[in-house]
Amino acid sequence: MTRMWDISMPVGPGMLTWPGDPPVAVEPATRISRGDVANVSALRLGTHCGTHVDPPSHFPDGAAGADALPLEVLIGEAVVTEIPRSAGTIDPADLERAGLDGATRVLFKTRNSSLLGGGGTFPSDYLGLSAPAATWLVDHGVRLVGIDFLTVEREPAPGHPTHLA
Repeated sequence: MTRMWDISMPVGPGMLTWPGDPPVAVEPATRISRGDVANVSALRLGTHCGTHVDPPSHFPDGAAGADALPLEVLIGEAVVTEIPRSAGTIDPADLERAGLDGATRVLFKTRNSSLLGGGGTFPSDYLGLSAPAATWLVDHGVRLVGIDFLTVEREPAPGHPTHLA
């Protein structure tokens, strides 16, 4: 029997969003209590909030959208590795220690999860993936990387090398 885990975050008002992105809003559009046929809500949110997939077009402009991603990349067995450091970057030495050889999908479990609890000030002490670590993952055949935060890249670097790798 195959077990599956849904690792998606609930989406709702007050959740942490990337600075400058629109806040999440959920408003009633129709309600049975008002005589409408069904209860329907209107959503307003940026695509870069909560659990999301960065499509190739996230960086660079003009690349394919999320609809072009093969589903077999997004669904399947994954290695979950915990990185205990509290902030900074995940580097190639961390990946070597994690024993990721042969993995095609890697999910990083970090203390970042505790930073996602609510809106407010965007935390500056999250853990991200360094550009050399991103290159290491690609060179080792990893096709999907996930991390428990709104971005995989620690600091917005010129050219976004972690994202591009």
